[in-house]
Amino acid sequence: MCCVCSSVKDKVISTSLPVLDLIDAIQPQSVNSDLVKRDSLSDEDKLDNAKYAISMARKIGAKVYALPEDLVEVNPKMVMTIFACLMGRGMKKA
Repeated sequence: MCCVCSSVKDKVISTSLPVLDLIDAIQPQSVNSDLVKRDSLSDEDKLDNAKYAISMARKIGAKVYALPEDLVEVNPKMVMTIFACLMGRGMKKA
């Protein structure tokens, strides 16, 4: 995995792959790649990925207040909070 985005407004965030990559970096092997959809994503696939990403973020202990729809719609403020919560969780582990 490794998805690169240039800002919190980058459309690649709508796939939730950057969030899942960050979760996997914080807690290796916590993301089951068999459950992640990658190719030719429909809106439903993106929402499934977003639900999984939010669920996994909470599972590793991040206090995420955003909704899966915030990821799919690339709501910049909420995307920023997701990354901030994950970064905070990652710093606690360090």
